[in-house]
Amino acid sequence: MKTSTPSRLLAAAAAEPLRRATGAPAPDAASLYDQAHPAEAARRRRLLAERVIGFRIMRETEVAPGWWGRAVEVGETGSGTVADLFCREQNAMTMDPNRVKRIQFYSEPIYAEPVPPTDRADPDADRVRLFTEFRAARAVGDENRMAEVIVDAVCLDMADPEGPRLMDEIRGLSTPAAVA
Repeated sequence: MKTSTPSRLLAAAAAEPLRRATGAPAPDAASLYDQAHPAEAARRRRLLAERVIGFRIMRETEVAPGWWGRAVEVGETGSGTVADLFCREQNAMTMDPNRVKRIQFYSEPIYAEPVPPTDRADPDADRVRLFTEFRAARAVGDENRMAEVIVDAVCLDMADPEGPRLMDEIRGLSTPAAVA
């Protein structure tokens, strides 16, 4: 039987005294939201998983009991299964409590970096396009689009410091002309 969102929240609220009595950590707001909206949580996990391009295998060494040193990258792999098996096999040997120095292996995902729109081949064409978009948005009074174009213009100016500054051109639209 599928339960509705309010009944899930009520169930979570009813479990709160038991959680406090056992000393379990309180769930954060994101996990409560995910419990109340499982379809949205699954969609977000799917979108995040699509950005994973590989896995980085890391190693930590125990400096003193309970104190772990800085993590060091051991290698990378494209397969999560390979990374997980490697870490499990290594930890079976290196996490023995009788070892003088315990070593812990774990893997973390490597996400694809989003390509900013300013990484195009022709920044001059981008300047013209953004300037035209700003003027059109200003003409109709669309402040949200104007703000988006300003952010893109700042990013473009930072990405191409050698070219003419688009933000100076945009500021010039609102500056009264000097009388000679």
